Amino acid sequence: MERLRAIMLEVLNKKPPEPRVRAVIPRDTAMTLSERLMDFRERLQRRGRFSFRRILGECKTRVDVVVSFLAVLELIRSGECDAEQEGPWGDIVVVALARV
Repeated sequence: MERLRAIMLEVLNKKPPEPRVRAVIPRDTAMTLSERLMDFRERLQRRGRFSFRRILGECKTRVDVVVSFLAVLELIRSGECDAEQEGPWGDIVVVALARV
């Protein structure tokens, strides 16, 4: 979990801060947690693994980064995947776990 947190903070620091506006993020621009969970489950079914860093590179907003992070945590919590990392600051690979 600490590895995921460190990568998320690294990516959040690279994304430009969004302007502070007192407005709701338009629905058509923000992904939902359930949409991201579905996307990640499909990736795991197709390939069995994916790069968390690559996923975060696809994020357009900081909200997308946070939603992606929460989706990975939920998949780990539910026992659908695990996260592997070769070394400090290395890419995190999200790996599907076999259902029992």
